[in-house]
Amino acid sequence: MSNLDIHDFTDTVDLRSADLSTSAIRLSAAAGASARFTYVSPAGGLSWSQTIREDDGTVKTVKKKLRVVDGGYFENSGAATATDTLVALQSATTEKLFPILILIRTNPKATRVCQRDWFDAPNGLNGDVASWLDNLLIEVSTPIRALLHARTARARLAEVDAAHTVEAYHGAVIELPLSAVLRAAEAASGDDKDKVERLKKRAIEPPLGWSLSDDVRKEMDDVLMQDSGALYEEYDMLRELLKGNDMKYVRCNAH
Repeated sequence: MSNLDIHDFTDTVDLRSADLSTSAIRLSAAAGASARFTYVSPAGGLSWSQTIREDDGTVKTVKKKLRVVDGGYFENSGAATATDTLVALQSATTEKLFPILILIRTNPKATRVCQRDWFDAPNGLNGDVASWLDNLLIEVSTPIRALLHARTARARLAEVDAAHTVEAYHGAVIELPLSAVLRAAEAASGDDKDKVERLKKRAIEPPLGWSLSDDVRKEMDDVLMQDSGALYEEYDMLRELLKGNDMKYVRCNAH
């Protein structure tokens, strides 16, 4: 449900097509339909009618109904849609495009996508031995956790594919991972192991509403003010690209 022509997209239905009764759907309804996550808000229901002309020339109206949920069930990064959009734009013009893909990674413990020298810190902060109670809860919650992890894995595959596509079109990929903030905070802690452990325990993924705590905001600002570190390097590279200077660009080499 958008003002875009999506006929080149895979497995999509344009519910704002002129021949559908949903073509005049309200913006609030369209936004609400894309934020339907089970147990938070119920699945949405869309009903529409479509006029169809049969082979014998007769015209009839067909009524259809669709249930809709949050697109994050399938792929929660938006990278797949970004890739489809880029391919459609490129195929629709003979002009040379310079796409810039910005990957904002909110999970502070997520594995990086771009393999750049300033992302040389080891990935993964989970390695603690679980208690018997944790193990019991894991057994109970494994089916749900497996579904969520499959969604996360699909998002990562989509991000890597999007990065490859952008660079194949001679564009640029910028990765802004929250993990860089955590790494910088860990480095600043020096040999204070207790402080490092506290940082790891506090390192949780921000909510979807992006309501960041004052501490997280301050840590992000501090990293950028240091004029060093992974976040600053990525931000500085983006700044140069927007000036038209692509000489400082370091390939993402996503995997």
